[in-house]
Amino acid sequence: MFKVALTLTLALAFGQDVFGQSYFVRGEQDWEVSGFAGASVFSGDFHFSTPVLDDSPGSVQQVEMEYASGYQIGIRIGEYVGDHWAADLEYSFANQPIRFKNLAPLIPTLSLSQSIHHVSYSFSYLFADREARFRPYAKFGAGVAIFDVRRHSRDFIIQGLDPLVRFHDSTKFMVNLGGGAEFYVGDQVALIFDVKDNLTGIPSYGLPRFGRIINGIYRPGIDRDGVMNNWQFNAGIAFIWD
Repeated sequence: MFKVALTLTLALAFGQDVFGQSYFVRGEQDWEVSGFAGASVFSGDFHFSTPVLDDSPGSVQQVEMEYASGYQIGIRIGEYVGDHWAADLEYSFANQPIRFKNLAPLIPTLSLSQSIHHVSYSFSYLFADREARFRPYAKFGAGVAIFDVRRHSRDFIIQGLDPLVRFHDSTKFMVNLGGGAEFYVGDQVALIFDVKDNLTGIPSYGLPRFGRIINGIYRPGIDRDGVMNNWQFNAGIAFIWD
C-alpha cells in the first residue's frame, strides 16, 4: 500500500514533466472550496496480546482488530498564501466497519458499524506557478480523527460479556502527509486528485488495556499500542475566487 501511494504521489508531483504544461493568465484568486469523494483504506490489521486479570498467572487474550475499506466524502476550504503555498481546513467522513476477533473467550468475532470523521488543518506546497494549468502539490497537517461507533452497535448487550460493557466513540490526535494535483479546466474551476496518509494512535472504544473476569463474566480489554495508517484516495472539483 505504501509503495502504491508513494508512486501516485510522485507521479502527481512531477506530472507536468510527463504530461506537458500549459499556462494562462489568472487573477489573484486567493480562496478555494472543494468537494471530494473516494476510498478510505487501512494498512493491515492489528494484533494485541491483552493480559487477563483474575485468571491464571500470565494469561492473555489474543485480540485482533480489522478495519474494512469504505467510501469517503469531504469538503475543504483553502487559502492561497503567495505563489506556492496554501493552507486549508478539511472535514471528511468515511464509512468503515470494524471487526474484533477473540475479543472474549466466547466471542470469536464481533462486527460493529462505524464512521470515521477527520478534521484537519494542512499546509500545501504547490510546485508550479500560479498561472499553470496543472499544479501538483505536497501537503502536511494535523487534526483529530473521531471513531464514531453507531448507536445501534454500542447500545446492545452482548451475550458472554459483562452487561455493563458499552463501546464508546474514541478521538485521536492525527498527523497527515500526502500529495496531489489540481488541473484547471477554467479560470475558476479545477479538478483535484490526491492521496493522503492519516496517522493516529489505536482507538480504545472505551475498553481498558486488560481483560478481567468478574463473577464469572468476562469484561474485555485491548492492550493497544502502535500507529494506524489510514490511506485516503480522492478525486473532486474545486471552485476558486478572490
